[in-house]
Amino acid sequence: MKNYFVSPPSYFYPCYNWVWNTKISEEGIRSEIDSFLKAGIKSLCILPEPSSFRPDSMKTYLEPEYLGEEFFSLVNYAVGYAAEKDMTVWLYDEGGWPSGSACRKVNISLGRGDGFKADITDVKVAEKFIELTHKKYFERIEKKYFPKAGERPFDTDKNIRSARDIFTGTDKKYPTAPLIFDDEAAPVDKEKDPAPVREVFLKKVGDFCKKNNVAFAGHLDKDNGVLKFTRLYGEPVSALTYFDIPGVDVITRQVFKTGNSNDTVSFFPRFASSASSFNGTNSVIAECLAVYGDGVTADEILYLCVYLAARGINLFNFFGLSYGKEKALLLNERPIFDPLKPGFENLKRLNDAAARLSYIMSVGKRQAETLLYLPSEKIYRGDEAAAKAFEKAGELLEKIGTDFDVADDECMCSAVVKDGKIIVKNAEYRSVTVPDGASLPENAAGAKINELKNIKASGNVLKLTRAFDGGRIVLYFNSDHENEAAAEFDKDVGRYVLDIKNGTVKKTEDTRLVLKRGGYEIILYTDDDIGEFLSDSFEGEPRYKVTPTNASFAPFEESVITKDGVKKIKRYDKPLPFVSGDIGKKIKDGFSGTVRYEFEFVLPNDPSDDFIYIFSPGEVRYSARLKYGGRDAGVIAFSGDVIRIEPTEKNIKLTLDVSNTMADAILKTDMRSFFDASEIGPYNETSLLFEKDNAGIGVFRNAEILVYKRDKKHLRR
Repeated sequence: MKNYFVSPPSYFYPCYNWVWNTKISEEGIRSEIDSFLKAGIKSLCILPEPSSFRPDSMKTYLEPEYLGEEFFSLVNYAVGYAAEKDMTVWLYDEGGWPSGSACRKVNISLGRGDGFKADITDVKVAEKFIELTHKKYFERIEKKYFPKAGERPFDTDKNIRSARDIFTGTDKKYPTAPLIFDDEAAPVDKEKDPAPVREVFLKKVGDFCKKNNVAFAGHLDKDNGVLKFTRLYGEPVSALTYFDIPGVDVITRQVFKTGNSNDTVSFFPRFASSASSFNGTNSVIAECLAVYGDGVTADEILYLCVYLAARGINLFNFFGLSYGKEKALLLNERPIFDPLKPGFENLKRLNDAAARLSYIMSVGKRQAETLLYLPSEKIYRGDEAAAKAFEKAGELLEKIGTDFDVADDECMCSAVVKDGKIIVKNAEYRSVTVPDGASLPENAAGAKINELKNIKASGNVLKLTRAFDGGRIVLYFNSDHENEAAAEFDKDVGRYVLDIKNGTVKKTEDTRLVLKRGGYEIILYTDDDIGEFLSDSFEGEPRYKVTPTNASFAPFEESVITKDGVKKIKRYDKPLPFVSGDIGKKIKDGFSGTVRYEFEFVLPNDPSDDFIYIFSPGEVRYSARLKYGGRDAGVIAFSGDVIRIEPTEKNIKLTLDVSNTMADAILKTDMRSFFDASEIGPYNETSLLFEKDNAGIGVFRNAEILVYKRDKKHLRR
């Protein structure tokens, strides 16, 4: 019986932007995809960057010609090869970004010069764009890769009959190689009436996709604020409802473990999740990581995913992967994940965890409690006080742990009240929260009004609930960067901890949860019998700890920057005695690569089935792969990670390959000596600021083997 929680379908895996920026070949496509699979990358978005995209600020070298016959032949080949590997493929509708110009071809075709941005409020522009991109993709990709008529693409089940179905995936039909169109819409003239962006461009593209049974996904520009976002689109939430899979753009560390950027409101992902609620669909996506820097770690990326999931996002698009390796192509839109960079294959653990989070956050139906009214007409007219009052109300709802959606004027005018509930299209709520100084439109539905003025923020944990027949899943999240937070568990039903990092399920009798700063927990509440899915467990302190009798380290591989691009070279240094902490400078200032640690342990007794043996490396920077008995035993990717081993004798030898990131080499390399400014690209300086946070390599505490008494035995994985 397939366990969907442990191994979700590829649709739920983070979708990596696979940038096509050099000469493409069938052989190269196969090689790239095979390497991606080793890193647990099971979902791809093909993002072309033709040489005409940004020739003066970020050189690319795509061949063959973008949107030409050979180009589509290679896209079709990539889709087919990915389908053989049970991967999910997304298609991007532009040569670069934002969408609308087909990388200058729309303007050229219409005799409007060769400018990159096109006026997407113009009907002729929208029609020409669809003709050159969406229509060609649909005509030239083999129809067997598209959903069949009547099978709505990417509309995952809204309900789960029982908790057991969460694990078995009973009667589910998740696609393995579907295609959707991804879009980033931004008006070229920000002073124009925003209505045509929705009514012309988004509606026409959306109608084409619906006609051809292809899902339409995307996000809008400036969506992390309120004033700018509303000034651009007028009714921003309503604009997002044109997407089958609405999304948000999370770049340049708008959201980060140490705090959000100054121009970002904490709840901005709710714009997209609200649109999905109103549409009655079950998929919301976030484009993440662009310009986060090559030093970003698995801990930081998973924090970002949980932060977004707590606000209704359940699909993640990571930037990214580069087909091209020459010159600065692996360096100009960091992070770029690649086999030539340290720790690439260790990404599998992160990808598995993010996929489990996406899967669990797609189960059942989200239960938002209230609507926060966005006075969009006032804000569109420039009322900054109204924007600030709206932001204040949203931040307060977050602090008191309320899950809420956002409704602009257009949404509120479509709402009705029935049986004491506010219904906006396919979603219903108990109340509506109106910010200070605002009032609902005259023709808007009225119902119970929340007054927030006198509510004091209590620091409660933010809760997102997804309900299904016979149970519910609750994500508890503490986004406070300074304080712990506590929450009370529901006590009237069985409680199970869903561990997305390890794919394990454990029953808990706890009644109270304390979360560290940025901490989270996912609890399944159900009285259904799921005993066979429970994992081996052990409680309390280990019976004993075993420290190494001998330990050493030596650099194994190094990733270096040259004028020809990033290169990986083997190292054959003599092993040195183990040293705890950062060993980078002991090897080479600016070392990026992998260091091999060798540990020898002697157990006090012969191994026994009555005990569970856990390898604990202490703190690792920033990922590691354990080898035992000549085989891979597991990956360390997150803080606190340990690996279970099955010893057969008292004497144990373990190899731990520890990898840092490319940040160390980047920080110590003057890339201007290798590449000109147009090759390095416009994002380098911002990435460098971030990469300073995560330098160094090593094991920061001596490794141990922890021996626990087996507490109970359920299904062994």
